[in-house]
Amino acid sequence: MDEEKSPGEPTDDSEQALETDEVETSGNIDNCNVPISQDLNTNGPGNSAENDVEDKKADDSNNNLHGKSEGSRVNDGQTDLNATFEQLEVPKGLLNYKESSRENISENASATEGSYEATSPTKLVSPRRAKRRAIFVSYAPEASFSEKRFISYTIKELKNIGFCDDIWFDKDDSQPIQSPSCYQQRLEIVEKCRAAVMFLSESYFNSLICCHEGRILLHRDEEKEGNEEVEKPVKLFWINLSVKLPQEYKQLAERVLDLSKHSASSVAELSSVVVGKFSETLEKYAPLFGLRVPTPPREPDVLKFDRQKPVSSWNIHDVQAWLASFKMQAHCALSFEENEIDGFLLVSMRETDMETHLNIDSRVARKKLLQEARKIQEEQEQLKGNWSLKCKKSKVKDDSVYVICDPSDVRFYHNLRADLVQKNLKVFKHERLGQSKDEFLQLNSQHLASSNHVIILLSTAAATSLFVYNEVLFADWLGKRLLVAMTANSWEKLRPNLQAILGSCPAVNFQDNLYEDSVAILLYRLKPFRNMPAVILEQEFLDRMFEGLKPLRVIAAVPETSYVKMEDTSPRPSLFLSYHWDVQNKVQVLVQYLESHGFQCWTDVSSANKRHASGKSPTHENSQSQIQRNIKAAAAVVCCVTPKYVCSENCIKDLSLAESMNKPVVPVMFQWLAWPPEGGRVRRILAPLQCIDMSNDSLFRRNLSTVESHLSKFAGKHSPGDTQVIEHVRIANSQRSNQKHQQKA
Repeated sequence: MDEEKSPGEPTDDSEQALETDEVETSGNIDNCNVPISQDLNTNGPGNSAENDVEDKKADDSNNNLHGKSEGSRVNDGQTDLNATFEQLEVPKGLLNYKESSRENISENASATEGSYEATSPTKLVSPRRAKRRAIFVSYAPEASFSEKRFISYTIKELKNIGFCDDIWFDKDDSQPIQSPSCYQQRLEIVEKCRAAVMFLSESYFNSLICCHEGRILLHRDEEKEGNEEVEKPVKLFWINLSVKLPQEYKQLAERVLDLSKHSASSVAELSSVVVGKFSETLEKYAPLFGLRVPTPPREPDVLKFDRQKPVSSWNIHDVQAWLASFKMQAHCALSFEENEIDGFLLVSMRETDMETHLNIDSRVARKKLLQEARKIQEEQEQLKGNWSLKCKKSKVKDDSVYVICDPSDVRFYHNLRADLVQKNLKVFKHERLGQSKDEFLQLNSQHLASSNHVIILLSTAAATSLFVYNEVLFADWLGKRLLVAMTANSWEKLRPNLQAILGSCPAVNFQDNLYEDSVAILLYRLKPFRNMPAVILEQEFLDRMFEGLKPLRVIAAVPETSYVKMEDTSPRPSLFLSYHWDVQNKVQVLVQYLESHGFQCWTDVSSANKRHASGKSPTHENSQSQIQRNIKAAAAVVCCVTPKYVCSENCIKDLSLAESMNKPVVPVMFQWLAWPPEGGRVRRILAPLQCIDMSNDSLFRRNLSTVESHLSKFAGKHSPGDTQVIEHVRIANSQRSNQKHQQKA
């Protein structure tokens, strides 16, 4: 028959956003029809005037079809409404009705019996729409048997009262819970769900995927202060299983349902507390509430055991077939059936759980059950289709690096690879693309699984690349240590699940720093030095490595907050560079670096070039007065020390002017010489100061950031009148006065 629109079907934009990735198809699924009167009383926030029109059309068509009197329709509808409410309030009665009418329910049923004939038909849910769940269940896959038993029972009770088409629970999905596909599916559904039921426990906060889900849900929380800009807010239902909440969850303590007071209660009693607390509010976020009643799987005539079916996907009948395959004792099989043990609970069962919850007193029987359970899981891991489980147990090779990048960033990858190979590192990336996502991951999984480190090249193209997205989620599922090389700040373009995964990962800023400095930080992270070179000050080097490696979330936020405000509100500090012509090229490189980091540098390089080109030279007085003005306006004086510089007249004049104006002096050694240098007046000024060694190319590139950080201490990237500069001048003057007293003595 033709498909009609149900009054309970969502029509608002937020609910349609749930279904953007899906393709609308039509089809019929099993189970009985429910009266329209029930939908009118249980509709969520998806009602609209359009729904009312559809209701009227459905009523008119139903009246014409059956041709009954108005009084008969009212009586039948009222009887059906009372029966429906009675079923909703007492789930057991609903189940009894379902069992008694099982023979009358078929997969393609077009009508029901009794008073249901007098009501209009509801829309039959298509198979694809049945997978669009608005309510997400967040729990720890590594949870204990008792915790998973409580979770499973609670979700079952919620489904029995009408939420069966709205709840997404990975236990009910066809994919194995331990697979990377299920891992990715959970992180994708948590991005677009309308509500989430979260079972908080110690295992939840120790689970990697739960940490990611928690960050995403906390960011989308509709009741969070200042969260009006979130596109898809989510309603959170918290259940605390007697655990101390972390600091980031403390603000939600008032909204959490604490079950620690009911620790002595049974699983059924705890579930009833949760259902009674949340069911009424949860109904507002369930657009498919009450459209059908769940039916248990029909018991097969002959139990057939499929050894290739994933253990976590077994239902109760599969577990019974497994027990019969190795001729387990009848009372053990009966205990498993009475407690509704399926594969979801079997994988987390321990010997103490069998003794406590299943009353299996025989130690031999418990040992045999555990042995057979491990045996079947090990057999399934060796199957050809379970390549991901083999990768998770593969041996990691030292000094091996896997680079995740978009194909458009291949040139940067080759440059980076050349630098890493020079340090005896083995570097890999994806080589074959395959025909599908699973094939792509399978073809490149061997190198990724065996690598000790995983580097992610984050560029503008990589932020929206499916290749990068799939490999990052797979690497995270494998438990790899991720390191981000940020070549472009594309944080806002990342999906929420990628932001949750990469936000806390250490990152190197290739965008704002020199390539050589960034590579040095990256190499130190991958392969720390065993012996520190003698020319490097160990603590200073470690500080620079620490400062260059920060979480991606911190690096991505810097240009949007502090850096922009600094440029808008603070003037650029001036620096005067004193040097000799023999290191003019290096001076230009230093000037470019300092100016890119917010300093304003003055040198006479450009002026000298203009003088030589024009054949004119300014008078000595004009040149000297210009130098005096620039030193007076500068926050600090950087002297580029070489053997020729300390013997030149410019050196003595510049240092004397800086001393007379109480300007801090920062000596930078461009060519090596003994420190402090010879010469009476020059030695007296430079001896108390610490010199930064940039005497060769390697030290020059390495210590550029040291010069910048040293200048920032007293220049502070503020005006020359800043208090930090004054404090530095006071210290320098006191040091010089002490030096004079020592010389006189």
